[in-house]
Formats: sequence, C-alpha cells, structure tokens
Amino acid sequence: MSGLDNSNESENGLAVADQAKVRAAYVKAAAAGDAEAMHRLGVLDEKGQCLPAPDYVGARKWYEKAAAAGNAEAMLDRGALDVKGLGLVEPDYAGAHHWFEKAATAGHVHAMHNLGMLHFHGLGLASPDYAGARTWFKRAGDAGDAVAMYNVGYLDEEGLGLAAPDYATARNWYERAAAAGHTDAFVNLGKLDVNGLGLAAPEYVSARAWFEQAAAAGHVDAMLCLGWFNENGLGRAAPDFGAARHWYEKSAISGNSLAMYCLGQLEEQGFGLAAPDYAAAWNWYEKSAATGDAEAMVRLGVLYQEGLGVAEPDYVKAWHWFKEAAAAGNSSAMFALGTLSHDGIGLAAPDFAAARYWYEKAAALGDADSMTILGALSQNSMSPHASDYSSARAMYMRAAFAGSHEGMFNLGSLYAQGLGLSAPDHAKAREWYERAANAGSVPAMFNLGMFYASGSDYTVPDYAKAIHWYERAAAAGSAPAMNSLGALYAQGLGIPAPDHAKARSWFEKAAAAGDANAKKNLASLYEDRQT
Repeated sequence: MSGLDNSNESENGLAVADQAKVRAAYVKAAAAGDAEAMHRLGVLDEKGQCLPAPDYVGARKWYEKAAAAGNAEAMLDRGALDVKGLGLVEPDYAGAHHWFEKAATAGHVHAMHNLGMLHFHGLGLASPDYAGARTWFKRAGDAGDAVAMYNVGYLDEEGLGLAAPDYATARNWYERAAAAGHTDAFVNLGKLDVNGLGLAAPEYVSARAWFEQAAAAGHVDAMLCLGWFNENGLGRAAPDFGAARHWYEKSAISGNSLAMYCLGQLEEQGFGLAAPDYAAAWNWYEKSAATGDAEAMVRLGVLYQEGLGVAEPDYVKAWHWFKEAAAAGNSSAMFALGTLSHDGIGLAAPDFAAARYWYEKAAALGDADSMTILGALSQNSMSPHASDYSSARAMYMRAAFAGSHEGMFNLGSLYAQGLGLSAPDHAKAREWYERAANAGSVPAMFNLGMFYASGSDYTVPDYAKAIHWYERAAAAGSAPAMNSLGALYAQGLGIPAPDHAKARSWFEKAAAAGDANAKKNLASLYEDRQT
C-alpha cells in the first residue's frame, strides 16, 4: 500500500529576497480573491519560507480560504495537515476525512486515494474499512491513478473485505496499474503467475516476462526474482547459474540484502562453478550481514565452525556470528548456540545449562528441532536434571505438532517402551510411528514393520503390512529393513510360499549396506543350499 498524497510544491529554489517578493505578490493576489494565490500562501506558511519556522496556523487559515473559494488542491493540503497533526496535539483523522471528501467531491484524484488509505488503515474509524477503501481506490483508479489501481489489486489478491481472494479481479487491476507504469504491479503479476493464483497451474514463462519488465524499470525485487528463477530453472529446461548470478548481482548492487545472501549461497554451494568459492561466499555473506540479515550471520557462523574458507575452524568467531544472529531473533542461530554449548565446542567443557537456555529460546520461536532436543534432554538426563518423561513427552508433542517427524518418532518410542507410563501403550506408539513415517521418518517405517511382524497390539501378526513398511524403509536406505524383508521372504511370511531368490536379494542388499545380521543370514541361506 502506498502512502498519502498532497500537492505541496514550494518555492524552495528561490533566494530569500525573491521568496519575499513572491509572497508579497501572492498576498496581493489573494486579497483580490485569487484562490490559487491563497493556496500558495498556505504552502509557504507550511514550509516556513520567509519565516523563522513553519506557521501551521497560518497555513491552515490560507488553505481554508482557498478551499472556500473552490481550490481542490487546498482542500487536499488542508486534510494533509490534519493527517500529519501539524499544528495540532495529535492527528485529526475526522478532519482529514472531511477535507479529503471535499476535495474528492471536487474531482481531486489524490484525495480519493487518500480516503482509500484512511479507510484501509481505519484512521478516524472504529476499525479498518476495506470495502470503503476499495470504493475510494476504485474511484481514483478509474480516474487514472496507478497507485490506486495497484491498491485495488492488492485488496482483491488478499481478499480484504471479500469472502475470499479474487485473483482474476486482482490480475485485472494489476494489469491496469502496470500499463500505467506501476512497477510493483509487474512484480505482483509475476508472483500471481509463479504461484498459479487464479490459474490452473503456475505460469513460469509469463511470470518471467513480468519480472523482466519490472527489472528493466529498475525494480530491485524483480531482479532478485529473476535470479531465483534462473537458479531454479523455472520456465527453462535447466538452471542457468550464470544468469542467476547476473540478476542477483544487479539486485545486490542496488542494496538488496537477500540477493547478497543468495549470491553467498551460490558461491558456497559452487553452483555454476568448478568448486565452491568460499572466499566469494564470505564476501557476500558479510555484505548481507552488514545490512542486518540474520541468515547471512548464521552462514558465517557455520563457515567459521566448519573451517570452510579459513585455515582451520574458528569457534570464537562462530560464536560471535551465531550470537549476532540470535540477538536478531534467528531461531537457527539459537539452535546452533545450544548445540555448541551442549557439545562444548569453543568452550572448556560442555555447558548443559546454557544449551537448555538456547534451545528453550529457539523452541519459544517455534523451532521444532530445539523442541525435540529439549525432549531428549529431559528423557535421557543429558543435563543436570533427572529423567523427566512427562516433560519429554510434552516437548516431543510440541515438536510433533510443529511438524518434526523426529518428535513424532520419539513420542512413539516413549509409548512403545512405556516410559513414564504404567505399561507400554502399543496403540499410541503405532499411531505416532505412522505419523512419523508418513512425514518421512525412516526409523518409524522400520519400527512399524517390526510392530506388524511381531503382532504387537494385534491378535496375530500382519506380515503384508510388515512387508509394506519394511519396503518403504528399505527404499529409503534402511539396511535393517532390507534384512527384515529377507527374513520374511525366506520364511514365506506374508507371501504364499518362501521365496529364497528374493530373500537372497534383500540379504545381499542389506549386507552391502553393512548389516552384520544380513551377512549371517546370507551365509545361512548358502549353507542350507536353499538358493
């Protein structure tokens, strides 16, 4: 949303003596009833030209005289005084509404836009009035105000004052604003296309075209978007890291800290290069961090911690950058500080109290990994506190609902082992293992296979389901799951008859992945001559 408009041109470019002559001429013309002269006198008083300081009382008087004579610019500027609270104890939004409405009635487009802004922010009203804002923005937009067109598009895209977002109408208003030269409208049209809003699917080619138009007009965020487009190969057959670097650099040179960070990522990962260029990564991360970008500070901390681009790890500097990022509210930095404290990295010894402090700060910001580790600290006495399964369960639950499959898995394990309970609860364990498995946890897939194979919480084993979960775990690289599949096939469990060929195949895969039991099982197959 763009801000309020007022005319307020002034004679600042004139010498003081000339300003005095101009003022005298305006006073003479105003006395003869010239409304524009009255308006200009108001501007002079508001700006304090030929005066020791601005005279808002005088400005108010002249604007009102000009407004009474029908000067719409004066009505607009009089309303602007009230919005800014100039010459008042505090802003007078009711007065601003009055004057902007008078100017709008006289056909002043900027006044219509300003009324839209007052309604959008709820200034002088009990609460924001999006319907009222839309009405005034539409009037201004229909009168040719590009910013107002953009604002109507924004209201429609966000669904403000509507039952739901109206992407088709938003697109129409953005296109009108873009045609009138509003570069933010180009960017928003590109974002609608990227996200497929109001479309059957994302339209990367048209999105790229919108961003290119905005970038050509100097829009820094559009340059950033083009860098991201090229890095990810959107609308292209493959990523173009050279083009990505080009657009990120144009955006970064214009001061965009996220573009600096993205350049650091390209260099650190070595995208489009023969090998990572840590020196260049350092350069861009430091530039981004200097603007206050906490993610860049985190990356600097990681580079120092891992000794990338430096002769050896520098834990003092790693601590410095992680603390800087944590002070900026970055939960990843807090998690890193918790891990450094817990492992005693850069310290004389592990500091479990400090680890808990940092993990708790990160968890309070919603960091699921920190919640999971806090649960482990409570469960495993990895701190001065005794095992507290109740606290562990509560923290794992928080992590699970924050999306952590590790938290879900750990909950399942607590229930499976009956920790903090009078007895194991296999039904609850299975429920949480299934949630974890469906969220991508390989250990949970394996444990479900064991549940179904052993018949835990069931009257009889369900080998078909056991095979299903073992296969999912095996596909994700679990050697124990491969071995378990071999055992089921060797015994003919969950299948009509033993299948020694498949058993041997799974044992071989598991053995190749380093599973000792699979090597024994494979040897047994050969010894029994069952292959």
